Amino acid sequence: MAVPQTRTGYIHGCRGLVLTPLLATGGMPVTPTRFGIRTAQSVDGTPVYEAGDRSALWGGDALLAVRIRNPVIIGLDLTFRNARMDARAVEIVGGGTRIEAGGATVGYNAPLMSAVARTPFLAEAFAENFLGQGVTHGFLRITFPFCIGRAPKPPVMTDNEWAIAELEVSVQENPVLAMPVYRWEFVDVLPVELV
Repeated sequence: MAVPQTRTGYIHGCRGLVLTPLLATGGMPVTPTRFGIRTAQSVDGTPVYEAGDRSALWGGDALLAVRIRNPVIIGLDLTFRNARMDARAVEIVGGGTRIEAGGATVGYNAPLMSAVARTPFLAEAFAENFLGQGVTHGFLRITFPFCIGRAPKPPVMTDNEWAIAELEVSVQENPVLAMPVYRWEFVDVLPVELV
């Protein structure tokens, strides 16, 4: 008998994103450094499949047998949108370096063409779970266990509109952490990085 789900699953909004740089192997560092993005606007993903194949055995004019291999999910292509130009978030996701002056971060340098290696990271996205009466009943956490970011494109700047930082990420399963391409679960509270 199936165990019932205890949360409504009525999900709304994007409450934030937490990024944790991983070791090159995909393992978790002894003392992980978590970075919260409180101004995340959306996380949008498209599954990446390894296409299955199909073959048929014909004998004369008759179809004798068909072998079908189903497609298998091998990853996700994600887009993170952030309302704030956040140099640390861009550095974690896309590589490159922050520009610092006078003890403050004042900008961002995209990675050089020679800098092809990217540090993998784990990403956790959070959204509110609501009861039918509009009362918050915890949060939904979606974990993406092995992310590799692409060098970010500059924000689109349009007259009379806000510029939005957009980061593109490829996600794979993480065998070191024994985690699939993604998982979601209900949690009671937001992590400290988003409070």
